[in-house]
Amino acid sequence: MATSFNMIKDLDIAVANQVWRIKVRVIKIWSINLSEEKFRRPNLEMVVMDELGDRIQCSVRNPLRRLFEQELVEGNVYSVANFSIELNDQKYKPTNHTLRVFFKRESQIRVLVDINFPNNIFHFVPNEMILNHDNPQSHLIDVIGLLTGKGDIIEFSKNGKKSIYMVIELDDMQSKGKIRCTLWEEFATQLVKHMEQYPNTEFIIIVQFAKFNLFKGTMGISNTNYNSTLYINADLKEVKEFRQRFIMGNDKPSNQLSQIASDSLISLEQDLINHTPYKSISELKESTEGGIFVTIGTVISIDTRLGWWYKGCKMCFHSLKEDENSYYCHECDIYPNTHVPRFCIQMRVSDETDSASFIVYDKEASKFLEISASELRLRQISKGCGKDEFPVEINSFRGKKFLFKISVKLDDINAFQPCKITVLKLTEDPNLLTSFSSKYKTFDNTPIENTELQSLQTDSTDNSKEISSQSCEIISLDGNDDFVTPKRGMIAGVTAKNLLDIFPDNATTSSSKCRKLSKESDFVDVFDDINLESDYSIDFQDDNVIDESATAYEIDSLVIDEEAFWDAGDPSHTCIYCKALMWDHERLSKSINSVTPHFGLCCMDGKVELPLMKQAPDNLKALYFLDDEMGRYFRKNIRAFNAMFSFTSMAGKINHKINNGSGPPSFILSGQNYHSIGSLIPQANEKPRFAQLYIYDTDNEIHNSISAVLPVSSVGNLEHDIVCMLKNMLDEHNPLAQSFRYARDRFTESHSLDMKLKLIRRREKDGRRYNLPTASEVAALVVGDIDDSLLDRDIILETKSKQLKKIDVIHPLYLALQYPLIFPYGEDGYRTGILAASRYNVDGSKKRNTISMREFFAFRLQMRSSESPILLNSRRLFQQFLVDAYTMVESERLSFLRFNQPKLRVEKYKLLHESLVRGEADAVSSGQRIILPSTFTGGPRYMFNNCKDAFALCKHFGYPSFLVTITCNPEWDEIKRLLIGTGLKAEDRPDITSRVFKIKLNNLIRDFKYGDIFEKISGYVCTIEFQKRGLPHAHILLFMHPLSKPRSPDDIDKLISAQIPDKRRRPKLYAAVEKFMVHGPCGKYNKNSPCMVNGLCSKYFPKQFRQRTVVDEAGFPKYCRPKNGRTIIKKGATLDNSFIVPYNPTLLLRYGCHINVEHTCQTSAIKYLFKYVHKGNDRVTASFYQTSVNGNAPPIVDEINNYYDCRYISACEAAWRLYGYDIQVKEPAVIRLPFHLPDENPVIFKEYEGIQDVLSRVDAKFTKLQAWFVVNKYFPLARSLTYCEFPQKFVWKDDISMWIPRKQGYSIGRLTHVPRGNGEDYYLRLLLNIQKGCTSFEEIRTVDGVTHNTFKEACYALGLLQDDKEFIDAILEASTWASANYVRDLFVMLLISNNIACPDFVLERCYKELSEDILFEQRRIHHVQDLHLSDEHIMNLTLAKIEDKMQANGRSLKEFPAMPYPSLDLFHGLEDRLLLDEVNFDRSLLKQQYMQSLKTMTDEQRSAFDTIVDSVNNDRGGFFFLYGYGGTGKTFIWNTLSAYLRCGGNIVLNVASSGIASLLLPNGRTAHSRFKIPLSINEDSICNIKPGTPLCKLICKAKLIIWDEAPMLSKYCYEALDKSLKDILRFQPSFNPNLPFGGKVVVLGGDFRQILPVIPMGSRQDIVQACISSSYL
Repeated sequence: MATSFNMIKDLDIAVANQVWRIKVRVIKIWSINLSEEKFRRPNLEMVVMDELGDRIQCSVRNPLRRLFEQELVEGNVYSVANFSIELNDQKYKPTNHTLRVFFKRESQIRVLVDINFPNNIFHFVPNEMILNHDNPQSHLIDVIGLLTGKGDIIEFSKNGKKSIYMVIELDDMQSKGKIRCTLWEEFATQLVKHMEQYPNTEFIIIVQFAKFNLFKGTMGISNTNYNSTLYINADLKEVKEFRQRFIMGNDKPSNQLSQIASDSLISLEQDLINHTPYKSISELKESTEGGIFVTIGTVISIDTRLGWWYKGCKMCFHSLKEDENSYYCHECDIYPNTHVPRFCIQMRVSDETDSASFIVYDKEASKFLEISASELRLRQISKGCGKDEFPVEINSFRGKKFLFKISVKLDDINAFQPCKITVLKLTEDPNLLTSFSSKYKTFDNTPIENTELQSLQTDSTDNSKEISSQSCEIISLDGNDDFVTPKRGMIAGVTAKNLLDIFPDNATTSSSKCRKLSKESDFVDVFDDINLESDYSIDFQDDNVIDESATAYEIDSLVIDEEAFWDAGDPSHTCIYCKALMWDHERLSKSINSVTPHFGLCCMDGKVELPLMKQAPDNLKALYFLDDEMGRYFRKNIRAFNAMFSFTSMAGKINHKINNGSGPPSFILSGQNYHSIGSLIPQANEKPRFAQLYIYDTDNEIHNSISAVLPVSSVGNLEHDIVCMLKNMLDEHNPLAQSFRYARDRFTESHSLDMKLKLIRRREKDGRRYNLPTASEVAALVVGDIDDSLLDRDIILETKSKQLKKIDVIHPLYLALQYPLIFPYGEDGYRTGILAASRYNVDGSKKRNTISMREFFAFRLQMRSSESPILLNSRRLFQQFLVDAYTMVESERLSFLRFNQPKLRVEKYKLLHESLVRGEADAVSSGQRIILPSTFTGGPRYMFNNCKDAFALCKHFGYPSFLVTITCNPEWDEIKRLLIGTGLKAEDRPDITSRVFKIKLNNLIRDFKYGDIFEKISGYVCTIEFQKRGLPHAHILLFMHPLSKPRSPDDIDKLISAQIPDKRRRPKLYAAVEKFMVHGPCGKYNKNSPCMVNGLCSKYFPKQFRQRTVVDEAGFPKYCRPKNGRTIIKKGATLDNSFIVPYNPTLLLRYGCHINVEHTCQTSAIKYLFKYVHKGNDRVTASFYQTSVNGNAPPIVDEINNYYDCRYISACEAAWRLYGYDIQVKEPAVIRLPFHLPDENPVIFKEYEGIQDVLSRVDAKFTKLQAWFVVNKYFPLARSLTYCEFPQKFVWKDDISMWIPRKQGYSIGRLTHVPRGNGEDYYLRLLLNIQKGCTSFEEIRTVDGVTHNTFKEACYALGLLQDDKEFIDAILEASTWASANYVRDLFVMLLISNNIACPDFVLERCYKELSEDILFEQRRIHHVQDLHLSDEHIMNLTLAKIEDKMQANGRSLKEFPAMPYPSLDLFHGLEDRLLLDEVNFDRSLLKQQYMQSLKTMTDEQRSAFDTIVDSVNNDRGGFFFLYGYGGTGKTFIWNTLSAYLRCGGNIVLNVASSGIASLLLPNGRTAHSRFKIPLSINEDSICNIKPGTPLCKLICKAKLIIWDEAPMLSKYCYEALDKSLKDILRFQPSFNPNLPFGGKVVVLGGDFRQILPVIPMGSRQDIVQACISSSYL
């Protein structure tokens, strides 16, 4: 059977999972060796052709080249199968096919022998088509023609590299047109050699794979660098046929070749005089259109203020952006190591009509001066000249008359010079000047020197009245002369001094009425008022007197037009893969300059491939889109109608109190969101709800559905008609509804039948193609019992049950059950295992080949013309859907972290090695259990680390200078344009709101980085929040470059204004301030304003009036707020400057939203700012579910403890997170640097690993600190850096575990935090901040050539630590009046508090005082009056008593390496002290107490006692809470339980939350002391209990744990104990991982009406959510 092949024209990127097979001939093979890939083999490229003659490009990527390179030969025929196809978005495609074939590792190629396969490898394009072609960057073509003309070989130099080219003319003998062909490099030399070898011959030329080349408006061709081929009179069939054609023709061509001009087809004279239009300078300045023109004029002066050269890219002529450590070329998108000086000379050119500023760049300046800018700069340096000193050579321009070819770019038609004029060509050839003057009859323009300019200045004091209505421009040419250029109709001859004489009050000083311009601005016209490129510019536009109270910033704003609003445009692009509508600013960075944009927001650039949503039924679409009464009512109450037909209930509730404005509503979630579904039939005397409405009492279904949601009294015919229509629609189209109807029919047949409905989870079909299940695929009706092992997480609905079933978030019906009006066909939602598109991961380099839940929803939220618009037009139901989708993603991720992460352990390397020496093979018994820290974005650990990173930036750059807060404006033009004609409001499309805000925020940060608003910044930190009305807003901290920091109040006033602008002069700014920057009104104007607390504004408005800006003692600026009478009316209140929020006028006008700009100072305000921008989300309590009539919103909470509490989630936040946007961005990056002591690097391993395998794995890699040692040995640069400074010059490569030199940019290092109590770790951290170039730990301890024994001693030698004299004095003083036991208590307290730097030194100095009573006590014990003990023996006994006190506090002397430890030979039992303390009781006395207590118990107390004892005696485990207010006998039960168990020899651990409460318990301890619970607790914390320790043994043997006053502590304390006990009890017989605390019986007690957890600065909501009642336990 013959093998079938696909044709090239049949290849389709939209068809996935198709195994393509083509039969093709290889026409051309080449490699593209790009410069950035010079160290690696390039990709292999080919053009192949099928039997129909169609061509396509094939590519073999670098890693796969070795598999196919040897088998591929040009001209052979192959069968190619199992490849992938992608869009071909190359700039010059070798074929006109839109697709491109990529070989995969699995691709199969086989050589075929087919003599009938076409061999026509050329596709010739006629000259006529080439001349009419309009896109020079389209595909490559084949051209054949007779050589009819040629030019000379031209040599030139570009970027230091010499090149040659030659221009020829080809005639295809078919049409009248001849085409110009440019041959480069070896193609030109090949033709020249052939013509020299065969003179007097016609030359038939074939250029294969030529590219279009547009020259002087005429299209031609040229060869490419990689894949073009030149054939000259080749022995080919096509050449023979061409020769036969022109021989047979009537006009045989001549052998004589025409000569083509060497430079171009148009001479310089023709270009300047005949082909380019002429305009005089006055015509240029009055023109309203830009373009290319020619003019004649004389250079009258050179502007020396902005320099004569700039730092240019060595690859192109564009200027470089300069950081502190690198350059960046935006055009080439590279970071060059150095720059090339290039000319940029600004000159004043005059003709008989006017004068203007011209800019001459490198090419023409070098040609005229006959020297390059680099050479001239070197000459200046050799003379000792400064950077900005002008070379005398440039003066040769002055006084010369030139003919200019110029490019005119319009900047502002209202400016004095409205255009930027760039010189393209210039010549002083007298013949050309004469010819030009004769043609256009221009007059001689005598050069004007500076002395003549000065003569233009006249006394104008008598013209003050006339000049006041005019405009003038002051230009300082060389620092001494003032030249006033007249504007339209202005009287000339006024100097700067004259101007100050005319306006002495309004133009006193440059600092108050003018703005000094930046010397680092771009090279533009220095006489341009709009761009303020003159040093000082003053402009009075009318007769009005300037307001005396205006600031310098406002006076400056009078001379410029108001800032234009920055518009992001419309979503005009379509994703090439999923057809989603996208904004241009959303394209991926890699495709910014690409003709075909790529996007990652919608389908991850082709990774996600899902079926589009089917168009909704017509009657549902009518309700969504028709503008009739029924449609409007449905859309207004869409959430209620959806609830009537929803099969499940949602845990979240909408809160209308938080936002009563224009923003989207917020939802309140208590803990984890979930959907629940009840039984098939309601309980007795209960009304049917949700899914029960489809089965129970269906005769009254419509009434039941409405009454379940709406009050019966408000129901009318309209609601009845809508519900009836929706019911019929779902019965017809929804498979879920059909399944429940089937169950209804079975119940009708037999009411007593025990049936269950199984909602099937498993799907057999490909999720990338199918999402419309049938009724049999979504549910199955089961009679009788079900084997639980076969469920596979299916949902089983019983006939009657009081229990609600939770629907798993990864169940495919999760969304269809909740939103039947969005998914009318019961479409499947997300499920695990949906594969990525077949085009994704072609080379197998990606680890994950499935899509995530977030990627699934990001795909669904896009706008597509071919998809059902129901979801995006669901208004408030869409908002609920967004919140639900986001919480689904959150729930899945948290569940994975909790249940699916590998069980990891951590231990120090040295201790692991010791375990191996002892013969232990398994790692399960070593180390301490760890819980991976939550990487959940926005969690407390995430915020804490980001805050620390921000402080690291502050340490590196100094204090931030500005805090900018920008809030989304739902009335932005981009949003309103998109919603025109849809009937939707901005709050109905939170997805669009979030996307537009993201675009604006990105552009704002780009303005800060590359713009000139705040000049140069060194770094920034940006945090996005969603607190204000649910709308997104961002806090941005700007770290300014030292030269750009504001240094005075005047500098602050130039950038920040807190005033109402002049309405006449700045109408746009006035309107923006009125709309966005007015606080309140509050106070006396509005007592109920949200900012009002106890009758006062929490933001301290209104502010005091001030005539100047000052900074108060706390570091907060007090801005200038003059009492000038300007007011704004807002909400009926007349407000003045005291209610204005500080702003920057440029930013406010550019972005059109609330954008607050504050100056930050170097005081205590800084810590507040860092916490402010990392404060987290809003939260509320679960008590919201109680009906409340109080309309006041809950107070905003500035700190958050975790993400699993009650919290607000707005629809905008949900959309933001579903799109995968960051909520925290900073630049430069902060690298967290871990460190460790010698051989104590932490090793993380899995429980089932062997110790030998773990050690082998660890030995093969360096830690970051160890790699620092290695790099310091080989790199001189490294030896000049501390460990903390290392990321600035080196980058960490995790795959090779090594630091390598950084090629571009830099990062900032931050050492991880270590408390002082960690001993040597703490001192090592101190040294790593100071020591440089160390190659070992010994060098870190070396100071001034002396290697110290410990890191602490090295710190002492460097003066980093103080001595302990004050503590020694305190102990000596206490010994004079206190007992030795008390002195030992004092010493232990100082040890535990980590106050003593050298405890061994203090022990040595205070030894006598600490051991004063030891000998006396031993004589008393042994009854020997003259007993004598050695000093060593007394020291051991003293240490034993100190150790005893340390262990009583959960500590040990072993934690202090320098301290001696008592000898166990002299004092036995120290290690078992904890165990002995818990069994050292009088059992007979305890039994009597137990028997007596048992008789006096009440029935309730006896019931609780028996329940707990039963669980203990039968090892069933249990977690109990004994609740009762004070005086109900809780302590009595604790004592009875303890007596009962202890009299039988069992261990009971009595703990309490407070020290006072623990004193009431027999042998009681505080919970933190007993279980080593961290003081700083969060959801990831665990107790510091290591396996094998005495405390671990004690807990394992304990039968019961009693915890009194439990409500006082955070729930994280109990959860930490739960995680720790499950770890250390694993090898105990009674261990049960499914029970709380691993099966250990734990009893909590307390009264929730008493003291609850103390949350610093927390609200009532925080306190309630921190309680044990909110825990998962």
